[in-house]
Amino acid sequence: MIRPVAADGRIETGGAFTPILRPRVVDRIASAASQRIVLIVAPAGYGKSVAVRQYIETLQSTAHLRYDVQAENATLLGFVRGLADVLLEVAPAARKTVSGAYEKSRSSKTPGLDLAMWMHAHIKTFTGVVVIDDLHVAENDPEISKFLVSLIERTKGRARWIIASRSSLDLPVGSWLAYGEMDLNIDEQDLRFTIDEAREAARSSRVAVRDDELSEILGMTEGWPTALSFALRTSTRSVDLRNIAATTREMVYRYLAEQVYRSLDDAQRELLHLVAYLPQIDLDVIRAAGYEKPKAIIEELRVRVAFIYPERPGVYRCHDLFRDFLVHQLELEGLPAAQGVVHRAGSALEAAGRIASALTVYAQARASDEILRVLQSSGFHLLEQGHADAVAAALDVLPQDVRATRPMVLAMRGLAESHAGRFDRAESLLGRALARSSDPAFNAELALRLALVEINVGRGVAPLLEPLLPQDLRFGLRAEILSLLAVSYANDDRDRDARGAIDSAEELVEDVEDPAERARILQRLGVAAMRLVMPAERVQRYLAVAATLATESGTLSLAARAYGVLANLALFYEDDMTRSAWYAQQAMNNAVKAGDRLALQTALLQLITVESMRGNPGRLIALERQFADASTSDTTRMALIIPARALMAAWDGRFADAHRLLLSVLDRVVYDSDRAFMSAVCAIVLIADGQRERGLALVASTLELTANEPQFLHAQRQMELARLLCAVGEAIAGRGTNATRILNRSHGETPVIEATREAALAFGRAMKNRSLRDEAFDRAQTLQTLGYGGIAKFMQAIAERQLVDEDAAPPILTKTELAVLEALADGRGPKEIAAETRRSVYTIQAHIQNVIKKLGCSGRNEALTMARKRGLLG
Repeated sequence: MIRPVAADGRIETGGAFTPILRPRVVDRIASAASQRIVLIVAPAGYGKSVAVRQYIETLQSTAHLRYDVQAENATLLGFVRGLADVLLEVAPAARKTVSGAYEKSRSSKTPGLDLAMWMHAHIKTFTGVVVIDDLHVAENDPEISKFLVSLIERTKGRARWIIASRSSLDLPVGSWLAYGEMDLNIDEQDLRFTIDEAREAARSSRVAVRDDELSEILGMTEGWPTALSFALRTSTRSVDLRNIAATTREMVYRYLAEQVYRSLDDAQRELLHLVAYLPQIDLDVIRAAGYEKPKAIIEELRVRVAFIYPERPGVYRCHDLFRDFLVHQLELEGLPAAQGVVHRAGSALEAAGRIASALTVYAQARASDEILRVLQSSGFHLLEQGHADAVAAALDVLPQDVRATRPMVLAMRGLAESHAGRFDRAESLLGRALARSSDPAFNAELALRLALVEINVGRGVAPLLEPLLPQDLRFGLRAEILSLLAVSYANDDRDRDARGAIDSAEELVEDVEDPAERARILQRLGVAAMRLVMPAERVQRYLAVAATLATESGTLSLAARAYGVLANLALFYEDDMTRSAWYAQQAMNNAVKAGDRLALQTALLQLITVESMRGNPGRLIALERQFADASTSDTTRMALIIPARALMAAWDGRFADAHRLLLSVLDRVVYDSDRAFMSAVCAIVLIADGQRERGLALVASTLELTANEPQFLHAQRQMELARLLCAVGEAIAGRGTNATRILNRSHGETPVIEATREAALAFGRAMKNRSLRDEAFDRAQTLQTLGYGGIAKFMQAIAERQLVDEDAAPPILTKTELAVLEALADGRGPKEIAAETRRSVYTIQAHIQNVIKKLGCSGRNEALTMARKRGLLG
């Protein structure tokens, strides 16, 4: 090979490395990209990254994102954090919620799937191409593949994916091919250099080489782009390659890399050794390492060294193969030399503000003093910013005596246990840390975190937090402590202390500058105030401001909890199901984006409660499916969806299923008012299913429960509905006198209570005279128009079972339903029928839906046809 000689006598190296354009490979990727998923799988050095970059340049107006997976992304947390960084402009809230989402997934059996649901909530509107390069870096964590596969499945219809890796990992390639999601993957055969591409590479490297020798080198390197490029840039001849003892690709590469390395001076090698231990070649970090003109130095290295190339302004990358070679060369100089460079790399990263990367480098060097210093100054912040994996790796390399005695180390370990849901272990470690620390400021922060663990498992925190109040603490920390004390006091029925803590915290909160901290304080004040049944306006103010601040600051898990309490406030204080459902929907949206399964389940349960009362079976089924997706091992929470299932069974006339389901959970219903309502429902279906004595016994115990007078309006209404349903139970059991006695004691003049009372009275009359059956149906139907369709459906199902003329076949439709059907047959619409009958249009529409259902039809026209066939219409 012949290379040009410069005027000063130096042999030209070919200039800074510039990959040749390979239209053939770009066209192959474009062809594969006609499907939704493109998979590029080939060993190191085959130009996957270059090919992907060249293809991306052809996309022009198509939105695209590129994620280059690095060593720090090799864990599930690191991978989703890196992806969130790439998505920063598209989904800024994703990066803010990484830490919380990961923490809440750690106790799950399917963390990858949970995090995919969280990430999809942030990118579900993104339309474009997502490129993931070097996925093989993450091959040791199978949850990453599960996360990625689930996310790809969820984005079907909008996002397209290009994945480059050295192996296919656990990706479902067979399924993707079978379902037409991807073309055959692009492999090393597609990426090998052809003779024409080799000639172009030679021209780019400014080297003259005969075709026969170029063909021989191409054959010896098996078309391996990296090895061929190194050979050309170092003017390596085919005869030299033949002299290598072992002709594996790795040996060929190492020989060629050695040729490059030998051509450098000591200063350049020293810089390359530093680069080998950095996650990327960041000019700010190089400057922090003591190099005054980092860009000029790196550009000079690019001229001398193949495969250092710019990635984005101020950041370069070194090819992985060459980086591996550099590390190997440094390790040959001995452990002290390698550790010295690692320390220098860590110091440079730290000086440049790359604290998490610095901690990772210190962990690689097992530099205990540096690790402890970084954890002491930045440990809590690193956890909050989603770098728990870097912290965990650093803790793992510390000596056992340090792990067992240093307060900060104990604290970090305790927080990790808390995030994983192991609260007893967390409590022990945090308590030991607190006992060993003599730093007042650190102790106050630590006590607050320990208090959060304690209060989450239902323990009082007053003994832990009260001693901190006389100390000189910053406003935010004092207000947080007071807000937690307010919740703890309210839980322990220390109402006076709780009110005092609320007032004191409220005085401080306006001086707290951090919006996330203010949101936390106000949310707790709202919780405490509601438990004390303080005025709705005050509770509303705390929670609404908390929700707004939490949303604006990206603390979406906190926003979900604030909206969740607002949903309870609207229901408990005002019995306003519409507002409660709206707040619950906001809680659900924020919970999904926060990756907070517990908050998501809570919001779904709130919506299920509302839709049960509204009587919307389709919506209930969809919500229950979402609840199942937000899987939990908490059987108590799973039991909370059983009452809704029981009501749906009762609506369908499956009374045996209904009482079986209800009896399995009645003793686990939290609030007395809810237990009374569901107990009354259970009593009625027992009686309707032929278990009269058992049902009447349950009526008696339900009436005893309704003797309690709850504080909240919703609970009062639930108790009154339970009493009225008990009257229905007595009536269908043939005990009309008892039913009348219960109805005479009934009180409350709201429309829903009045309508339920009228329906119960109609039931009593119909049980004595079956010809009054239609009145019972119509009275029950009134509840539908008031938004209580769940009770209406339930009472109508009972009427269909109980109010049947035993001597004649029961009419299919009620008189009112027949009248509505006849009006429809005459061509009148719901509004006209409503005006003629002086009923609301909603009532008429409800009758129409009942007719359609009873006739087993799917629409109005089909119902009219069926009615004519059965002789119901003239």
